Amino acid sequence: MRTRAKSPDQNGVRERAFGSLKYEHLYRLEIDDLDTLAREAEHYRHVFNHVRPHETLAGHWPIEVYHTPTLHPQLSDRDH
Repeated sequence: MRTRAKSPDQNGVRERAFGSLKYEHLYRLEIDDLDTLAREAEHYRHVFNHVRPHETLAGHWPIEVYHTPTLHPQLSDRDH
């Protein structure tokens, strides 16, 4: 996946997600092959987006904010 040129804010979001993947999930497992790595990364992607609440999203899941952008705290603050 690529980020837009001259968009460091996108890269930071990606790096944070990769850090969560590694420290919250992958480093806790024994992974012996690429198939297992791919399966576990996909599993964590689902957890990250659909199960795990995010403090920066006011406790919402990313999928909720994607479908209802007004749930995003930064967007809500602009309206008031």
